[in-house]
Amino acid sequence: MSGQKLRILALHGYQQDAASFRSKCGAFRQKTKSLADYVIIDAPLIIDGDSKKRGWLYENVEASASDSPEDPTGLQSSLDAIGDAVVKEGPFDGIFAFSQGASLACLLLHFLEKPHPTYKLNPRVNFRFIVCVCGVEPRSHQVATPIEIPSLHLIGKTDQVISPERARAFSRLFKNPEIFEYDGGHHVPASGETGNIIRKFLTNFLTAK
Repeated sequence: MSGQKLRILALHGYQQDAASFRSKCGAFRQKTKSLADYVIIDAPLIIDGDSKKRGWLYENVEASASDSPEDPTGLQSSLDAIGDAVVKEGPFDGIFAFSQGASLACLLLHFLEKPHPTYKLNPRVNFRFIVCVCGVEPRSHQVATPIEIPSLHLIGKTDQVISPERARAFSRLFKNPEIFEYDGGHHVPASGETGNIIRKFLTNFLTAK
């Protein structure tokens, strides 16, 4: 449908929440406002008892297992949160994911292509593309085969949290990943050439609506 914007689900990083991420990715959203609308949701896992520090996967699985033995990594809770967002706010065209949000997103997309016997997805969950910023491989789950969905990976050349090497390794979980390395660290970029790369990638899917 010509003229319609993309609708994108945005997933924040570890120890962030929707409100803080909305501020951190403000320039990114401004750069692409003519192309897309973003729905930013809270991760369901609360870190260290602080509701403003949230995550999609527990980093300390051993500690969390005593609280949630059936879902020690928190993965099913996060998959359920995505399903709820799709039902209430969707459908979505794509995902925009930062840091640990990208870890969760890659597992979600992997399970969409290769259903898992344990982890379940809402049947309404479906996406056409993903944009990952400072993505990192999940620690507790493996992605055995490359994910087919089109992907753009933005990697900070001076990222001290997720090194460029780790972010490149993450991109190889996807088939034919599009990669751009920007001048900067662990943040959401939008200026200069980065903004042009993002807009070009999103436009491919806008014209296909």
